[in-house]
Amino acid sequence: LDYDNYNGSSVASSFQITNKDKFNIYSECLTTLFEKMKKVLSKSNPYYDKLFSFLKDYKSQLEQDRVDFCNLNADKYYQYIKMSLEGDKNKIAEVFLEQLQILIREKLLTGGSDDVDINFQTATAKTNNQSEKFTMKPKVINSIIATISKFAGLNDKIICLNSINLLQLIALTSKNGIHDISLGQILTFYFWVYSSSTTSILVDSSKKSLTEIIK
Repeated sequence: LDYDNYNGSSVASSFQITNKDKFNIYSECLTTLFEKMKKVLSKSNPYYDKLFSFLKDYKSQLEQDRVDFCNLNADKYYQYIKMSLEGDKNKIAEVFLEQLQILIREKLLTGGSDDVDINFQTATAKTNNQSEKFTMKPKVINSIIATISKFAGLNDKIICLNSINLLQLIALTSKNGIHDISLGQILTFYFWVYSSSTTSILVDSSKKSLTEIIK
């Protein structure tokens, strides 16, 4: 290292590469998901107009995210993803699960924002060893869990396995409030897989994930 000519540029360059890589992951995941949403979008979807307008212009929004790449968070796009799932879940579920797993693992979707399209719910919290009911607005992470729990019953082994893995990732890594309603949805999904599946890998995966979560 040439200390006489050193000005910190190598450190800055390393920082920029790291953030560029993060943006590339963010952009690639969302582009893959949005293109799939565009491909399967049908006029029978109750949110067709909103989705059509958003998907027509999503690339310019990703370009705006590039400007503020130090604060990347895909939470703001989840309302559109959820709208798309109001159509045929089977057509988008696999891509949805794969891309969300990457975004959450890389901390590019935190789930900590308010879920703008869900009504207030009643949840329970323990305060001074006493259970108290309170009204709260669910976060995006709670909405994601609720969405995945609705995949129960879909006759697709890949979707089921990816759901198991994503729910485990959320339960073990999320720093945002997974309230008791969402926790119940996770447990119910695992019990459904364990009790109804005839595929050993799904039964074993659900049992392993459940053990990891509750231990």
